[in-house]
Amino acid sequence: MNSTTLKGQLKQLTGKAKQEWAELTQDDWLRIEGDFDRLAGSIEERYGVAREAAEEQIRSFMTRIEAENKPKKRARPMPRRSISDVTARERAAAGL
Repeated sequence: MNSTTLKGQLKQLTGKAKQEWAELTQDDWLRIEGDFDRLAGSIEERYGVAREAAEEQIRSFMTRIEAENKPKKRARPMPRRSISDVTARERAAAGL
């Protein structure tokens, strides 16, 4: 991953976090600096929730973000069967 891609993803993540906790000010975000404990403390203070609830909000947010960014699995096409792969019973059932 190049630095441009990483910077873009970091900005996107920061934007989503700011939407999630809109009551946090720009000063709060500057003080938090990506630190889990500081973010939990700021959520606790601004939203008036218990520390454990703030930490659970952060974990839930991160789980959601990871799920959104997880690459989707592509369905594998079924392998084609040749006539030699078809069993005698299948041939008889098909009237071959």
